[in-house]
Amino acid sequence: FKNTERQETIIKKPSFNRSKYLMAASFAFLITVSGVLFFNRLSPNEKLYNEHFVPDPGLPTVMGENDNYTFNEAMVNYKHGDYNEAIKKWEKQLFQKPKNDTLNYFLGSAHLANGNSKKAIDYFEGVADDKKSIFYNDANTYLGLALLKTGQIPEAKKALEKGSTTK
Repeated sequence: FKNTERQETIIKKPSFNRSKYLMAASFAFLITVSGVLFFNRLSPNEKLYNEHFVPDPGLPTVMGENDNYTFNEAMVNYKHGDYNEAIKKWEKQLFQKPKNDTLNYFLGSAHLANGNSKKAIDYFEGVADDKKSIFYNDANTYLGLALLKTGQIPEAKKALEKGSTTK
C-alpha cells in the first residue's frame, strides 16, 4: 500500500470587520456634509440681501395694437420669470431710447432678479439720480440691494437712504 497522506487545504476567509467599514462610511459622510456647508455659506451681506429682495412685480400690461407692444411683451416675459428674454427685448428698445427711465429701471430689475447685481447697478444708477423719475425711490432701493450684494456697503447705505425718502 501506498501511504497517501491527505493534505487538507485550509482556506482562510478574510476577516470581515464591519466596524471599519462603518467608520469609513461615517467619515466620508461627515467630510461631504462639512464641505457642502463650508462652500455654501452666505456672507452677511448676501443673507441680508436674500431677506429683503423681492423682484419688482412689474407694470400692468395691455396687449393689443399699440406703440408699446414690444415693451409689454417683454413685461409679460419678466412677470413669468423669463428675465433673459425680457432683457433681450428691452435692450433693443433701449438702443433707441438710452435715457428712458422705465427701460433702465426694468432692465436693472430683470438683471437683479436674474442674479446679475453688477449689471443691474449700471441700469439703476441713472434712474436713481433722477429725482423726477417715478422710479426714483424704487431704483434707489434696488440699487442699494445690488450694492449690498456686491459688498459695497457705504454706497448701499446711501442708496437705501435715498430710496426710503418720499417725493
